[in-house]
Parts: sequence; structure tokens; C-alpha cells
Amino acid sequence: MQSNLARSHFAATAIGTTTKSASRIAHRAPVHRSLRRNPDGTYFLQVADERAPITVEDTPYVVTGVEDDGSGGLLIVTNDELREPLDLSTLEVGDANVLYCRVKQGSSARASCAPPTIISPSISD
Repeated sequence: MQSNLARSHFAATAIGTTTKSASRIAHRAPVHRSLRRNPDGTYFLQVADERAPITVEDTPYVVTGVEDDGSGGLLIVTNDELREPLDLSTLEVGDANVLYCRVKQGSSARASCAPPTIISPSISD
């Protein structure tokens, strides 16, 4: 018998949310922390032994904040609440001046706020 998770369909939207049946697993694990990448570049949700494919409409991750790393660099905070160094060489500006970067070993992330808000913590006098 197939689980509720396996029968469900999920989508990561341009603003980084999941839709359609996400509440079925939200009580068991935060959806954004359950995201995994297949070798072919597609994504799925993994909760314990259950898996379900997820359609990524824009990016699988969203940058929700930027912090000073204390040694001259920047840390980005993604929607799964993890922090990692920002690789400035991966920054790109997309449609409507949306800022994108690479995270988690090559996955794309979309900035949740305007580029000056992301970059301004690194500007000093």
C-alpha cells in the first residue's frame, strides 16, 4: 500500500513555499528540511522511509537572510534555516532583478528580498 506522502504531489513555487498536501507531513518534519536532490537534478521530499517527487517551479531554496561571518565574508541563510558561505562568483540577476546564487553543492536559490538588502551587510565605511 502506498503512503499518503507517496500519493501526494508537491511544488516549490517562486517564493519558496510548498503546496498541495504539504500539511500531511508538516507535523512529522519541516517540509523545507526534507528536500533532497536526485542525481538527475530532480527533487523529492524524504520523510523517514517515505519519498515523494516535488516539482520545482523556480528554485528549490530561498535565501532568507545574510549574516557577517566574522572574517570578512558573508553567510547566507536559506529557508531550511541552514547557513553557508556565500560564493559571490555564483550571484546572478534574473528577471525582474531577482538575485540568485548557488547553494548546497550546486542547487539554485532565489533571494527573498531585494539585492541591496542582501548585499548591504557586506558594505562598510
